[in-house]
Amino acid sequence: MTVDDRRREFLAGTLGVDPTCSPDELHSAYKNLAKIHHPDLGGDADFMKVLSEAYDQLVDLLNYEQSAMAIDAGAGWDWTEDDVDDSGNTLLEAISTVLPLVFLLVVAAGLVAVALWFISAID
Repeated sequence: MTVDDRRREFLAGTLGVDPTCSPDELHSAYKNLAKIHHPDLGGDADFMKVLSEAYDQLVDLLNYEQSAMAIDAGAGWDWTEDDVDDSGNTLLEAISTVLPLVFLLVVAAGLVAVALWFISAID
């Protein structure tokens, strides 16, 4: 039994649910306990804090486990060979394609700066 399993059992026991419960069952159990133990309804504020903390931690643990399972299952990595670019373009080829455009922009900006300086010098 791992630390997470023991933690899950403790938190689930605090909320009175099965450690393997679904998120919907967990939420329902928490709402029912909150109706009984909420301080505004005559319950104990300290116990409600314990319930809230247990619920938050168990939800975080469930979300973490679901994310880990999705990553292990390869969610988002369903690429096929058709999705891969076969052009063979390398970074150097990409830079050599873009570099002349950048050079033209820099030259144009320089010419504009010189023209503005010349106009201001005439006045």
